[in-house]
This record gives sequence, structure tokens and C-alpha cells, in this order.
Amino acid sequence: MCYNLVTYCQYSCAHRINTGTHRIDCNSRLCSLSQMHQRDEHDCQRTCRHAMLPDQHVIMEQNPVVCSACASGTPNGH
Repeated sequence: MCYNLVTYCQYSCAHRINTGTHRIDCNSRLCSLSQMHQRDEHDCQRTCRHAMLPDQHVIMEQNPVVCSACASGTPNGH
């Protein structure tokens, strides 16, 4: 099944900022959300999947400094 990959940059204060959301295609003919979903006539409601998997969250970058909110002294960081 298809899913979203949500990427982050994590700062030394442990706060994260979202750097992007990327749709990952499962490439399954039985997934109605996939670009590979079968186009020929079939009983889609009965045979195919119609929901995405939960979003996957990945830290792709690490920044060795604190985030701007922590650097400015904002209470509780964010």
C-alpha cells in the first residue's frame, strides 16, 4: 500500500522542522491509489486496497545548533 514519507531536520535542542512530505507509490496493481493500479475492468471495491499506510517519519538532516525558537528564548521552545 502507498504511504507518505515525512522528512525532518532535527536541531541540537531536539526540536524538528518538517522539510517535506513525499508520496511513496507501492506500485501494486491491487492498490487503487497506485499509478500501477490495474486499468482493465475488475471488481475494484472487492479486490483492491483503498487506504494508505500510516505516514512514516524520518529525520534526514541534523543541525548542530539549537532551533531559532530556542535561540531566541521563546518559552518552551515552540
